[in-house]
Amino acid sequence: CRHESPELRAVAAAMLATRRPHTQEMVEAFSHLLSDPHIIVRIKTLLALLDFDPDLAAPLIPTVEEIVENKKDSDDQVERALAMDCLLIHGGDSSKYVPELFKILRTRSDSGVLSLAGMVAMEALMQCGAIEEEK
Repeated sequence: CRHESPELRAVAAAMLATRRPHTQEMVEAFSHLLSDPHIIVRIKTLLALLDFDPDLAAPLIPTVEEIVENKKDSDDQVERALAMDCLLIHGGDSSKYVPELFKILRTRSDSGVLSLAGMVAMEALMQCGAIEEEK
């Protein structure tokens, strides 16, 4: 989606997650949306990628790895935590990303509560089995 509105591009990214079957054309759309200048579009794209066919997602992995690396020093770690979650779901090296997610999880917001990035990190850690939900 190349619409001028970032909100519409974000909606397009979210809709990609619901379309079946996944196709090569969708991979091309994901590739473009992962490089979007607006964070909301990239976040919606990463969320959609969480549920994307792993075989078709393989060409997108280097772009997602770039997000993890390029956002390392960012004040807002939500996008980075989502990118690491995508990498873990799509076969990334857990020994590399799990410690980074725990670092994000331990970081508190200015008010002392768990940040949004921390919540994303906790969800990723739970999905990969690094932490378990209490029963």
